[in-house]
Amino acid sequence: MDKRFLGRSTAGETIQGWLKRRPAPTKRPTRGPLVYFHGCAGGFFEVEASRHAIQVLEHLGYEVLVPRQGCCGLAEQSNGLFESATKSVRRLVGQLRSAGTDLTIVSTSGSCTGMLKHEAHEILGVDDADLADVGTRIREISEFLLELHDAGELPVEQFGRIDETIPYHAPCQLRSQGMGTPAVDVLRLIPGLTVVDSQATCCGIAGTYGLKKEKYEIAQAVGKPLFDMVRAT
Repeated sequence: MDKRFLGRSTAGETIQGWLKRRPAPTKRPTRGPLVYFHGCAGGFFEVEASRHAIQVLEHLGYEVLVPRQGCCGLAEQSNGLFESATKSVRRLVGQLRSAGTDLTIVSTSGSCTGMLKHEAHEILGVDDADLADVGTRIREISEFLLELHDAGELPVEQFGRIDETIPYHAPCQLRSQGMGTPAVDVLRLIPGLTVVDSQATCCGIAGTYGLKKEKYEIAQAVGKPLFDMVRAT
């Protein structure tokens, strides 16, 4: 992992901008290629999370392919814009498949992963072989890491000790995927780390619902048990 670029970023930089300017990975891939799907948040707003995910995957020995990618359509779907949401998800599926039609796709966006796994089909009614193909190959990153661990392929001996207690909240759209809480299981592999599950039902954001001015008070009330738990932990 290139430590020179672990903590560096340029204000307003996208993940594609960072990929263009960073030096080539120094570690030679030993596990073959996979595709990284960052979602809109990871592409523009949470670029640091995307950078670190790419570097972790490379450190594990993968060649990480990051094709240009648009929106999954979830925000449009949440606001009833089904036609444009369908166009968005079909376009994204084509972009992800352009990197390889037999590669595992790893994502740091749980909500966007759920859109590709089941929501586009179940809510939008997209009955498409290409979508079904992507949906079966995509993994949320903690799900992917836990699968590596279960196969004895995650180097847990390299994990440093962290003597901390941290809260964890599984977002609704991750829980809807029926895969448990792999992030908690992976975090608990870190020596000394205590992870407390929030047990809260919802944070109140509900996609774009909680971002609306007129819904602010409702969103705050829904999320209050979670906020209180985080403050107390």
